[in-house]
Amino acid sequence: FLISFVAFAVKKHNSNYFIVFCFFISLWIIGAGGNPNQKVPSYHNSTRKKLSGCMDFVLALFGVKIHAEGFENVPNDEPFLVIANHRSNIDPIILDRLLRKYELAFIWKHTLFRVPWIGKIIAKAGYLKLDRMDLGSGFEIVRHGQSYLDVGVSIGVFPEGTRGSDEHDIAPFKSGCFLIATKMRKPIVVTVLHNAHGINKWKFIKRHDVYAKVVKVYRYEDYKDMNVNALSDEIHALMLEEVKKDK
Repeated sequence: FLISFVAFAVKKHNSNYFIVFCFFISLWIIGAGGNPNQKVPSYHNSTRKKLSGCMDFVLALFGVKIHAEGFENVPNDEPFLVIANHRSNIDPIILDRLLRKYELAFIWKHTLFRVPWIGKIIAKAGYLKLDRMDLGSGFEIVRHGQSYLDVGVSIGVFPEGTRGSDEHDIAPFKSGCFLIATKMRKPIVVTVLHNAHGINKWKFIKRHDVYAKVVKVYRYEDYKDMNVNALSDEIHALMLEEVKKDK
């Protein structure tokens, strides 16, 4: 396949084909040795950095222009749990781009670990695999997430659990994800993405303006007297108020 692709690119005399070819070769190299079926995840920041470089290509391909607000408030003194609303397939890529200077691993649904190339890469980077239909998987996510925070790796999660179709609404949260932070007394960075839903139309190159805002950073002192459900409800209300604002 690769030889045929190169031959096709040479025949067409088009450098764009070579760019795409190099992109997929890079993914193949980065993912080499990754095991999507590993039981205990291990974070590798070097793999994540390489993956981030490839993902810049994806953002450019979709014409994504990110407008960031409030990210100067993200903690620099300790790891954190960052949460966001989920509207497009590349929301994690957008957040990763904005938080690249931090060691960060996302919680992704288990089906993504089955995707050729991608599954090996995210497993090698140390991203956490969640099967929403498996209660035991949820407990494992909390345990692994807490172990990551303990060694300075921040965690990214979309508490709705799936992509929503309404830009001005937020589905009920899966509150268990907040245990990752509360048990470790770590900050929670509340982030809202605006206008990301348009990316789902798969229109290449056309510019997509995405607005990302850190609405609030909860330190332990802010939520220490709240139970997980109350904290989840408060953050949900805060984010819902924000998404109703037009951009």
